[in-house]
Amino acid sequence: MDVKSRLIAFDFPVTTGELAVADSASLSMTDTLTIEYWLITDVNTNGGQPNVVNKWHSGGGRSYAFHLQGASNKTRMIVSEVAGGTTTMSRTSSTTINTGERNHLAANASATADTISIFLNGVDDGGTTTGTVVSIYDSTTDVTAGSDGFFNDFDGQIEEIRIWNIARTVDQITEFMFKRIRAPSAELVLYWRMDSALSSSGGAPETDYSNNGNNGTHANTTFSAGLFPIAGGGASG
Repeated sequence: MDVKSRLIAFDFPVTTGELAVADSASLSMTDTLTIEYWLITDVNTNGGQPNVVNKWHSGGGRSYAFHLQGASNKTRMIVSEVAGGTTTMSRTSSTTINTGERNHLAANASATADTISIFLNGVDDGGTTTGTVVSIYDSTTDVTAGSDGFFNDFDGQIEEIRIWNIARTVDQITEFMFKRIRAPSAELVLYWRMDSALSSSGGAPETDYSNNGNNGTHANTTFSAGLFPIAGGGASG
């Protein structure tokens, strides 16, 4: 496959840069899910735990989050069984996420199997799952990328955010890691390509290409040149 770098990304500044969508039934996974994205982080230690993608807030409850661990410069996936986040299951990556480097990150979780896996650039990154949950709490909070009012603000570029309602295998993740998805399957519940600025010079709602209508709203983000190796041809997934 001829992989070409796309000059497409959104830059999230060190404070207040956010992309969000309100809760919907399609985003309420209570057993299995997968979150994946490409990123380049400029600052890992912005206050401790920079948010990348989550559905986790003190107001509407805490469901799932896939964020950076600033103190260790690693990444963590966490899911909660209860609104207050007191019963959780989590895993932290083994590998450091260095600033300025382009990385593809994916994490899946299964409440039934009591497992979480993290994949860095298509490779299982190991680590140990901590805690167990019976199910994932169905919160009413927004799904957000960047600033979210709970975790610390993310500083860097994010591209190709995808959320699935199944625990994707490493083979499924790597098959579509470098491809745009043109014909999404029912399991893909949110898909932001991060290309809304192509539709409007002043920015536009971030289209959800999963066909679930989970279009995002930008706040204080900047469309900028980002070199991410996403093939333009696309695939079905």
